[in-house]
Amino acid sequence: AARRATILSFLAALDPSELDAFLVLMFRPLLPSGGLDSLAPLRGREDAERAVAACSESRVSGLLQLLRAVVAKLGYRVEANAGTFLGVVLAVLAARGEAEEEAVEDEDEEEEEEDVVDGSKSRRKRERHLALKCCKELLDQFAESDVLWAVDGGLKERLWAPLGSHLESLAGSSGGQARSPALLEVVAAACAYPSLRA
Repeated sequence: AARRATILSFLAALDPSELDAFLVLMFRPLLPSGGLDSLAPLRGREDAERAVAACSESRVSGLLQLLRAVVAKLGYRVEANAGTFLGVVLAVLAARGEAEEEAVEDEDEEEEEEDVVDGSKSRRKRERHLALKCCKELLDQFAESDVLWAVDGGLKERLWAPLGSHLESLAGSSGGQARSPALLEVVAAACAYPSLRA
């Protein structure tokens, strides 16, 4: 974490145009081979969803962690790419969301199974949590600028499509009131903008 903070402090002194190479390097696990000169291959909804589906959970989680740090530290220096960032985050929620909700329900069914640590379920929960946190932070930081509204597929539609199934699961779960504060934070951030209210 200290090394990441040091690198981001250095990058914070650069002009936005000088950050492009770093951002491409950061998203390299999702970019097709030969497409390492810009984030353009991730701008389309289907392209982002395909790239996320083909990437391992651990790499996606690492990318989301770094993305949170980048948005917090570099802020408006990366604004031009915020729509692409959010598109990738929403692709993560769309690609992994339903399986995650099933995993939560399975876990609650039998208390005896709590002793068994399932690495895949744990990674999915972490990935989903990071994606929700990224989504909230991107909305907080950039929703008043035009960049997020240009997300391929429409911001409102892309945002609520994956969140809808999560919200239904949360509403139908017993004893889950503290389970998804990150989900509720995203909903609160979205509802702050009348044009994003479902």
